[in-house]
Amino acid sequence: MGGYYMLVLHTHLPWVKKAGKWPFGEEWLYEAIFDSYIPLLMTFKKLSEENVSYKVAINITPVVAEMLEDTYLQNEALDYIEDLIDRAESDVKTRDMPYRELARFWLDHFSELRDFYLEINKDVIGAFRELEEKGCVELFTSAATHGFLPLLGTDGSINLQVGVGVQSFKDRVGRMPKGFWMPECAYRPKEYIIQGDKVIERPGIEHFLQKHGIEYTIIDHRALRIDRIAIENGYMPSIPEGEYLSMQPYYLADSSVVAFPRHGRLSEQVWSAGIGYPGDGDYLEFHKRDSETGLRYWRITDKNLDLGYKDIYHPEWADGKIRLHAKDFVSKVEDVLWEYEKKYGAGGYVLTAFDTELFGHWWFEGPRFLYHMIKTMTSSGIEVITPSDYLERSEVGARVYLPRNSWGYMGTFWVWNNDKVAWMWKPLYESEILVKKALKEGKKNKRVIRQMLRELLILEASDWQFLITTGGAVHYAKDRFMLHKERTDTLANVLLGRAEIDEDTLAMWEDEDSLFEEIDETLYLEV
Repeated sequence: MGGYYMLVLHTHLPWVKKAGKWPFGEEWLYEAIFDSYIPLLMTFKKLSEENVSYKVAINITPVVAEMLEDTYLQNEALDYIEDLIDRAESDVKTRDMPYRELARFWLDHFSELRDFYLEINKDVIGAFRELEEKGCVELFTSAATHGFLPLLGTDGSINLQVGVGVQSFKDRVGRMPKGFWMPECAYRPKEYIIQGDKVIERPGIEHFLQKHGIEYTIIDHRALRIDRIAIENGYMPSIPEGEYLSMQPYYLADSSVVAFPRHGRLSEQVWSAGIGYPGDGDYLEFHKRDSETGLRYWRITDKNLDLGYKDIYHPEWADGKIRLHAKDFVSKVEDVLWEYEKKYGAGGYVLTAFDTELFGHWWFEGPRFLYHMIKTMTSSGIEVITPSDYLERSEVGARVYLPRNSWGYMGTFWVWNNDKVAWMWKPLYESEILVKKALKEGKKNKRVIRQMLRELLILEASDWQFLITTGGAVHYAKDRFMLHKERTDTLANVLLGRAEIDEDTLAMWEDEDSLFEEIDETLYLEV
């Protein structure tokens, strides 16, 4: 049987340094480190030590990489895991069985995570780079702060997000990134807009990716609705139909950038708590925590059951389900690959793409699922590769022209542009225009320019709209959005001679929003 399997992980959080700790802020990062990033590093390292032949594509957004390398945040993360160890030790001493036994489970788990974090000298990025050097991982990049590229007001903003994302990756990893994760998988084709009495052409997102040397990106399967797209066929014997459309890559519009669709049904099988594996009753219940120590002692039991009636968690039960689900997933991939080859006479691929934080944070057993899934996949004869590997082995046989799309609700932009958040775009556009004016006409104060662009990049993050729409942290997101707008505008007006800023205030902003040591302001002006 021909065909390949690709696992793509997207790692992103908003900039949270010194912007709150609990319930919103820095703790999001610490949870991600110890719930997901460290367990996944341990998983991939174990597979490597067992000589399993595999490679996983992992995008770590530049803003997350900056936080993971920040000394202050590294030390605070260590304090966080030490606190969890203290809580587990307390429950071991004070709780009755069976909670005492589970407290011992958590104590061992947290201690192992702490020890690994110290073993890698708190350098999560360095540990991922080491895995890349061993050929187990391919790292790739994304927009600087995960700006929602299709809705940004100026092409300069898009170019800055992409350009800073590429440059920060080069500086950190030592090579050009081959892939680029479009934030929220959001894509917009070339469009024409009216500005005053002029018709302005705005390039498609692929234009900016190609401009910065990107070879591939990931798109959502819903972008390939056959009634909305145009496909130019290449060497393929026929154009696939239905979900088979997402089992081959395409050149994106008129560019050399290759778009790899993710497989919708099989991705959902892994991420969906409603119909996928994470909703199994024997897995750890995410939403119920002990009222004193915050530890989790209960299993899902039944996803429709009130939290007050959840049964105790049994790790050994979950272990059994992990193996069953890994085997089931591999068999589903085998079936789809076999059907594709039989129907089209050529090997296709299955690509599943997920938020990294699914594995370990939202789905506690997720990293162990990946361990067994990858081992089972390779032993079954299916190669686990990355999009770059695919491009080295196979030709791209078709070109696709897509409409606006994302991996959000119904494949639309709704999450980031609805009645709850539509008000945010006008003030953002005003700041973009003001920044451009400041760069063109203002003082050439490098320090102020750098901080202004930092604040603009954080302002543009897609997280603020997402947190408001989903109700996850509405007031926090609004406050952060307005804070970074105020800082952006103030610094722009300083450059234009309309405002002043004292040394202490500027130093404080530089300390709190310290991402990207160098930013090339010409990226904002060259388009």
